[in-house]
Amino acid sequence: MLLILAVVTHLYMLGVRAMSHDESLHVLYSWKLYDGQGYQHQPMMHGPFRFHINALGYALFGVNDAVGRLPAAVAGIATVWLLWFFRSYLGRLGAFLAATMFAISPAILYYTRYIRDESFMLLFLVWLILMIFRYFDTREPKYLIVMMVPYALMFTSMEISYIFAGLFIGFFLLYALLDIARDAWSQDALKIPFFVALAASAVAAVYSFYRVTRGEVGVSETGAIIVFFLGVALLATALYLAWRGVGERLHTHPALDVVIWLLAIAAPLFSAFIIRMFGWDPQDYSQTGYIRSLGVFLVMLVAAGAVGALWGRVRWLIGAGVFYVIYILLFTTFFTNGQGIATGAIGSLGYWLAQQEVARGGQPLYYYLLTTPMYEFLPLFLTLGGIVAFITGRGWRFLIPKPEAEGKDQRSEIKDRVHGRRTISGLRTEIGDQRAEIGYVEDENAPLSGLRSPVSGLRSPVSNPQSSVSNPQSPISGLRSPVSNPQSPVSGLRSPTSNFQSLFTLFNIWWFLGAFGGLTWAGEKMPWLTVYIALPMTLMGGWWAGRVLERIEWGAWRKQGGLWLLLSLPVMIFALTTLAQSSPFQNVTIAGLSTTLQWLAALAMLLALAWLAVGWIRNLGRQRSGQTIFLALALALGLWTVRVSYMFNYIHFDDATELLVYAHATPDIKRAMNEIAEISERTVGGKQIKVAYDDDSTWPLEWYLREYPNRSFYGASPNRDALDAPVVLVGDKNEDKVKPYLGSRYVRYSYRLVWWPKQTYFGLTWQRIRDGLRDPQQRKVVWDVLWYRKYTQPLSEWDPVHRFSMYVRKDVVTSIWQYGAVAASGDITDTVAAVDPYEKGVRQVTSLRQWGGAEGEANGQFRSPRNVATAPDGSLYVADTGNHRIQQFDASGNFVRQWGGQGAGNGQFNEPWGVAVAPDGKFVYVCDTWNHRIQKFSAEGTFVKAWGANGVTDGQLGQQGVFWGPRAVAIDGQGRVYVTDTGNKRVQVFDADGSPVGQFGGAGLVDGALDEPVGLAIDKDGNIYLADTWNKRVQVFSKDFKYLRQWPVEGWPSQSVVNKPYLAVADTANGRRVYVTDPEYYRVLIFDDQGKFIALFGQYGNQANEMTLPTGIAVDAQGQLFVADPDSHRVILFPAVN
Repeated sequence: MLLILAVVTHLYMLGVRAMSHDESLHVLYSWKLYDGQGYQHQPMMHGPFRFHINALGYALFGVNDAVGRLPAAVAGIATVWLLWFFRSYLGRLGAFLAATMFAISPAILYYTRYIRDESFMLLFLVWLILMIFRYFDTREPKYLIVMMVPYALMFTSMEISYIFAGLFIGFFLLYALLDIARDAWSQDALKIPFFVALAASAVAAVYSFYRVTRGEVGVSETGAIIVFFLGVALLATALYLAWRGVGERLHTHPALDVVIWLLAIAAPLFSAFIIRMFGWDPQDYSQTGYIRSLGVFLVMLVAAGAVGALWGRVRWLIGAGVFYVIYILLFTTFFTNGQGIATGAIGSLGYWLAQQEVARGGQPLYYYLLTTPMYEFLPLFLTLGGIVAFITGRGWRFLIPKPEAEGKDQRSEIKDRVHGRRTISGLRTEIGDQRAEIGYVEDENAPLSGLRSPVSGLRSPVSNPQSSVSNPQSPISGLRSPVSNPQSPVSGLRSPTSNFQSLFTLFNIWWFLGAFGGLTWAGEKMPWLTVYIALPMTLMGGWWAGRVLERIEWGAWRKQGGLWLLLSLPVMIFALTTLAQSSPFQNVTIAGLSTTLQWLAALAMLLALAWLAVGWIRNLGRQRSGQTIFLALALALGLWTVRVSYMFNYIHFDDATELLVYAHATPDIKRAMNEIAEISERTVGGKQIKVAYDDDSTWPLEWYLREYPNRSFYGASPNRDALDAPVVLVGDKNEDKVKPYLGSRYVRYSYRLVWWPKQTYFGLTWQRIRDGLRDPQQRKVVWDVLWYRKYTQPLSEWDPVHRFSMYVRKDVVTSIWQYGAVAASGDITDTVAAVDPYEKGVRQVTSLRQWGGAEGEANGQFRSPRNVATAPDGSLYVADTGNHRIQQFDASGNFVRQWGGQGAGNGQFNEPWGVAVAPDGKFVYVCDTWNHRIQKFSAEGTFVKAWGANGVTDGQLGQQGVFWGPRAVAIDGQGRVYVTDTGNKRVQVFDADGSPVGQFGGAGLVDGALDEPVGLAIDKDGNIYLADTWNKRVQVFSKDFKYLRQWPVEGWPSQSVVNKPYLAVADTANGRRVYVTDPEYYRVLIFDDQGKFIALFGQYGNQANEMTLPTGIAVDAQGQLFVADPDSHRVILFPAVN
């Protein structure tokens, strides 16, 4: 029944949820492998196993979301089944309860229905542990060989395998050392030096590991190198001392077998530690990097092989063969990707080490202290209770050696049938008296005898010394005594009451604490990693719950009122809650009286049940009462677990209200894709429609767009060819780049792409926690989240969220008039007219040359240059705004000089935005924008004069000589200086020496009024052309400042601090032309002097015909255009545009 339940819960609604960000990567590259496009391992996407098993799933069952998750779901089901084989270690009931908790676990169920590595890793971990303890149980070498299958698959799945390999090796190494310490040494004097050398080598290993994982890639850790090799020497010394002291009997310790087996097989895969320690990069796949990495790997392989061969040559060769055949086949994709050996054996761990410093997600140290009790409260309660029971019940007593029996000097070696060696100490037959040292045949020696529950004082089932062999009613009846078969040195180890079970319980405690501590220490903390904490808790919780329940005498318990006490406990808790939340006797209104009566009824109910409960408790006694309380808690938490699991997996599965999701797909994804599918079907048939999409909406949409052969990916650099599509998808990051190409020909629908849970738990302090507990409103908010997953902010307004927009061409919308209903799930935000006034004027203009292009401070380099100006002699002056300076180039484009520097002194600047040259070329004028002044220099950069001061006029004319962020300056034929006083919404005019001449403009929308005036240009007749930015128009004024005319600009979309357009005017053979930059649409517009549109050029990018934020502009005598492109840190020269 449990297996049927697992099948149903894992397969139900498996394909309903949209693929999340990470899932889409996994299923797409699996599909490419299935589709014949091949697969190359990339450490960023972890191991190759998932991709191969998914490709197999596609081959067998087809390609869709459900099949993409099917292998993970099958792995989850298989793990539930595999847990049943732990009956020998958890007890029959304990194994069933562990499997049940695994099946209903909210976190585990969710991520075994999620195509990541967790589902496979859980299966392989359980499989590996089962094989390890089966080897302990039987000492049969076949389990060591079979063990290599899950061990290899772990390392082909995910880099967390390194943590668990180290964790498991650490446990069995400590146990082996304890076993060796209890052994009889030929020279007792060697024991202390052995342990000192071993402890020192362990310290050296930990120190080296810490330095390498916390150090920078490419920096040699000299101290770590010295300490590491010193540790290796100390380890060799310790092994030599152990061999001298114990000799061949080292082979009788199965824990040591496991340690050497796991370590010697996988040691070469830890080569990335050594590589990083020497200051090399494990992810360097150049020829030199290959040689270095290969050298380290081969040294590690030889060393590991030598250790393995010395311990057991044939077995090691077979085990290593099994391991590396699986490993190489998967990482090379069956010998089609030779580089996979390097990216797997070296690059995987190298990448993982690098990511720990990145600490993706940036979660706080206490992250798992939030996720674990919020979702895994049942196994957490049982695990903590089990640990207390194990310690207080002295379940660890089997670790303490017993006094040697008489006849010690008459030892004879008892050979193990498999190894020809002695069996494990604690389970072996002691040399000399050949007696079993496991102490569970007789009650007084049973290691779990008297083990008490912290709530019930429950006793071990071995309190009856005959129970394990002669009581047919015992839950362990029929199980063999460890000495029942004198021919088997390990017979009877399947008894769940043996030291062996205690060892497994101790291992689970170690596993739980190690997983929690290791994942907390690791830099990257993610919600899916919670399952690695939940797994050992289900085993530990199943063990303790099984032990407690097996001790309940159900007949006597029911007769003495146990069932009634159990049923009364939740009612009393409910009554107590009512009493605590009600405020009786407040007033005599109907509502007040109702509250009072409710409170009195709850009080009466509580008192009555409490009186009855006292009698039941007396009848039951302390032990059975404790059992009843345990049962009540376990049942309550179990029911709550089922509720949380159901809500998480089948109700809120695509909502960010669940803390255990991250970069999670929203339900809008499938809605949008369904709408695209319907548009395609109704316009061109099938999925043949062209869909353009960018790099900000790629994941997870790339997975769904694989079905559209005419899809067009334009990345972060939109262009007209790619965007010539009926449907355009774009993420928030690139939407402003796309709008100029789409114009007003499309209808825009807004959707949510991926979202994240609320992270209000960041920065938690004890004071915040105390304040929250004291505040009733805060308590209610927390309760709503815990019980209902309800937040104060609705999902429609959720933040954090990453959005994308779908643009549908209006002729498509018109052709399918029903589409308004089809797209109702989107947020329609733009339905303006479908005419682009500039569409027919697009020109492809390629630049002649450029200056800069890489951000810098050297001569000829720029940092966000905002403006340019040309001189009569062909010289070019550039306002290098970010570097707070002016740079000058000669007519050939060669650097001449630079002057300025950040500051407020004469000749210094604070972000100069404007520059102009007098008509005679003798003087250069600069808008020193955030020093709120104009500075005048000679043509060679010698300071002449400065004028202006900071002042705000609120858009009113007056107070001439004060500025708020002047942006542009121009000089007319009379030498008068025109300045756009941008923040004060006016133009100020001065003579050549800075004396006021006049001003015009002022805030407003009427003719002649201005709103954010920026660009300024003057023609040969003295007419003034002005970019009235926020009014989205160009205004023209006469030389005596009178308004003449205006024309609109279909551009300048935002009021951002960088959307500052500039103008240039020149007379050409075809008439007077006005050049207008459109920064956020990445283009230059060309008009005649009456406002008739002539042409435009430019698009987003860094190529010769592209710009990223064209701002300042100037024209030379040949009609060539100089454009300042601050976002690409360059100045671009374009030819004259005809």
